Amino acid sequence: ERKRAEERLREGEARFRAMADSAPAPVWMTSAEGGITFANEAFAEFAGLDAQDLLGDAWIGMIHPEDVATVGARRAAARGAPEGPRPWSFEARFRCGDGTYRWMVANARPQIDARGQFQGYIGMAMDMTETKTAEARQRLLINELNHRVKNTLASIQSIVRQTLRADET
Repeated sequence: ERKRAEERLREGEARFRAMADSAPAPVWMTSAEGGITFANEAFAEFAGLDAQDLLGDAWIGMIHPEDVATVGARRAAARGAPEGPRPWSFEARFRCGDGTYRWMVANARPQIDARGQFQGYIGMAMDMTETKTAEARQRLLINELNHRVKNTLASIQSIVRQTLRADET
């Protein structure tokens, strides 16, 4: 019976790895201490590294320096919640294998075993760079439109003031 249980465990792990590696987005698992214990192929491709090189805390070095403090604070808050580890998410810039940064939104959920013990997090990230670029472009266009509308209104106000002026020339 123990051999059958071990075989089912191996089969379950193989199914998980096949599923995670077929995902088009970075997927990972962490230990209870917080280091990555599994990274899928999409994560390795994104990072331009071998999946083994992503284990431990290597992912922290991929985060843009300006985003590290925010990500660390959110991570600590989720891990140190009074009710126990809770799901958490964040947006940050991650360095790709080609050296550029891409905006990623990441979500992680705690993995709890049958005894109720925290085992670590399971997470997934999605590339949001095009969305962020489109949002920035939209903000720029709205600001330009606001500027032009204000200029047009200023011109109209000037014409109205000139028209309503009581002075005779």
